[in-house]
Amino acid sequence: MAPSNTATKQRNATQSSRPMGSVLVRKAEGAIGTLARIFEDGHRVALKKGAVILEIAPSRAVNGDLLRRFETNPDGINEVAAGPKTRKPWAESFYEVAVSLEMKAGEVSRIAGVFLKQRSFISGGFLISNCRAPDALANLARLFEGVTGVVVRTQNFKERSVLGLLLADARIGRGSLQVTEVPSDRGEDYRNFLAGSIWLEMTNLPEPSDLLASSVLLAMQVRSIRRNALVQRRQGYYTASAARHLFRSGLNQAQIAERFDMPGKKIVDWTAGGSGKEAPAQVPDSRPNRAPARPATQNQVSFAKSLISEFGFLSGILPDDWEKDTRSASAFLTRATAAVNPRRNDIAALRLEARARDLLNEGNPAGAAELLKLSAETLGSRLETLDLRIKAMARDLGDALGTSVDPASILS
Repeated sequence: MAPSNTATKQRNATQSSRPMGSVLVRKAEGAIGTLARIFEDGHRVALKKGAVILEIAPSRAVNGDLLRRFETNPDGINEVAAGPKTRKPWAESFYEVAVSLEMKAGEVSRIAGVFLKQRSFISGGFLISNCRAPDALANLARLFEGVTGVVVRTQNFKERSVLGLLLADARIGRGSLQVTEVPSDRGEDYRNFLAGSIWLEMTNLPEPSDLLASSVLLAMQVRSIRRNALVQRRQGYYTASAARHLFRSGLNQAQIAERFDMPGKKIVDWTAGGSGKEAPAQVPDSRPNRAPARPATQNQVSFAKSLISEFGFLSGILPDDWEKDTRSASAFLTRATAAVNPRRNDIAALRLEARARDLLNEGNPAGAAELLKLSAETLGSRLETLDLRIKAMARDLGDALGTSVDPASILS
């Protein structure tokens, strides 16, 4: 599709203000590789007083040349790690991993990722160079603790099924993650690009084999593209793709259910109409043996209890074994915070209005009006729609949590 006149003007304005040979672009290109190597060595970065600083891992020394490259390129480092200082209220609860994969024989052989806070700041990263190693999946699950979403390059069916298989085998997310796909083609419509799209002018891009640097670039891209222009799906879509792929490859539904540690009925639903080995008359919900679970950390326990104390309706999705299994606790916290954080202020407002209604019913209209900072004339019309808005919030929370929420529980 040819770009519109507006898009062409925007592109020309961008290119004229930041030409291809601009110093900042070259500095940012160098900073991508520097940050990738810093993350690969186990170090992280943080934002302090508007500047990106290096956080050195306690047990690891910093390569001298790497430290010099970091310290002598503050402009490039800040541009890549922090990007534009544009606040994104809708992403305040986001903690994503932008991942790059290398596949061999239909499986992920290497994976790298960088952590993206609030769809804005790149804080750290990792590289697992052998996904077939005995401890690789456990390490990956540990790295993904607290993550709310995954960012990947636009994928075909096979790539989606491989990603879904990796997440399922590592017991990551359990269907709660949001996966965002970033197109490989820059496209022609510059209206989809936000401030911080300096990568559009880069000519010295990371080699595909440099997975960590590719992940840094991917994170820069996703934060500078309008979210409505990106493909976003729930993790279950990728798990279902993996199940269909395994079914076509010869595994029956019972074997897939066992591998994924998932109910057999769900696997049957996902693979219905596919071509594979016939399953037994009834697919059992057998679960594979797994390494003994580690108990939830004290921070996880305290955070979970504080969330349930504040939002009682979350108790309905709390796993029975959560205090005995850090993975269950992590999955609960990820799911819960992704649902309540964007709605926290709205819930507080509904509770305040409910308290005002109680005061009104108790014969204290002045107190109700004062509580809401409303005039007596507008108080009644405001409270007339309260029940409808509470029910709408219950439906919204139910959709986010994947369960039904009692409207009355929102007020407690």
